[in-house]
Amino acid sequence: MLSYQHGYHAGNLADLHKHIVLATIWRTLKRKPRALSYIDTHAGRGRYLLDDAFAEKTGEWKEGIGSFQSERGEFVQLISQHQKLYGENSYLGSVGIIDAMRGDNDRIMCAELHPQEYAALKSNFGDAIEAHKRDGYEMLLALSPPKPRRGLVMIDPSYEVKTEYMDVVMAVRKLLIKWPESVITIWYPILESNAHHELEDNLRLKGRMICKAEFDRNSQLRMKGTAMMIINAPYGLKPDLQSELSYCEKQVHRLKIEMM
Repeated sequence: MLSYQHGYHAGNLADLHKHIVLATIWRTLKRKPRALSYIDTHAGRGRYLLDDAFAEKTGEWKEGIGSFQSERGEFVQLISQHQKLYGENSYLGSVGIIDAMRGDNDRIMCAELHPQEYAALKSNFGDAIEAHKRDGYEMLLALSPPKPRRGLVMIDPSYEVKTEYMDVVMAVRKLLIKWPESVITIWYPILESNAHHELEDNLRLKGRMICKAEFDRNSQLRMKGTAMMIINAPYGLKPDLQSELSYCEKQVHRLKIEMM
């Protein structure tokens, strides 16, 4: 949706859960010394300021990364290193996290349709990434399978309209035909309406993992929680996630990792 700008929600509880999981998947994949491709269908600007007009309007980051005081965990170390370079109010989006963790031969491809977000994405990363101002699903299928062929996909739409759940399902089904070995990560909200059940029921695939974080009822977020579905989850991911997510247990009401 062209109306959506992630800056209002950068660094909130949902972002914290999403980015810890994403960084852990990438780190698990990088244990093998082979180059990786990363494709992000809804990139945003990749780097955010928590003291700009967007973030200050909602203040959601304060109960997310703003309350994440642990000095342990590889994710918080990554953010701390980034803030030493770009300032204590800077926060990384998904593309920025992968860019900070990439190897010399890794490749980053991403799409963003919103004109202001796309301009910021290009300004933030320049030629370090391959940024496309086009529909994310169209880009994903057009570029798959990429070179290097081993890689990770991030699908993270706004879900502002109900049809987006089935848009994700159709994109994943097509992708698995073109690039069957891809590791696919899908973020989605857990709402009172249980609209996410449509997505889960239509992607009942062998070798799938779902990592869910439920938020305390006192959270200012309108959703009950968030989930990350990982298709073709790499070997060793579950214990890696359990270890890394243990550091954010104070921020969420309940964490659950299911293997399907």
